[in-house]
Amino acid sequence: MKRRMTPIFQDSFQKRYWRRIVLLSLLAIAVITGIWWWLQNRTDRPNEQQYPVLGAQISQEDGYQDYQILKKESLKFVYLKATEGASYKDEANSIINPNRN
Repeated sequence: MKRRMTPIFQDSFQKRYWRRIVLLSLLAIAVITGIWWWLQNRTDRPNEQQYPVLGAQISQEDGYQDYQILKKESLKFVYLKATEGASYKDEANSIINPNRN
């Protein structure tokens, strides 16, 4: 009867294989959790120590703005850009026109 040959270190190879799978799985979970946490806690607000007063710049292109919501976002001022619009263009000739009736 022929004896079945098995490698000497077969058991240790399988243990190392499963350790790698577990470590890679834990690493993947840590990376995914870190990305999720970063996405949940990121903010577009500038540094609070460098810029303690926060404001907004609004023009006609921004559309309708609810100022009550802006106030809840702790904005201290709103700068309205009156010279810029989405669809209206001032022409230099229409401002001062001597032939105007």
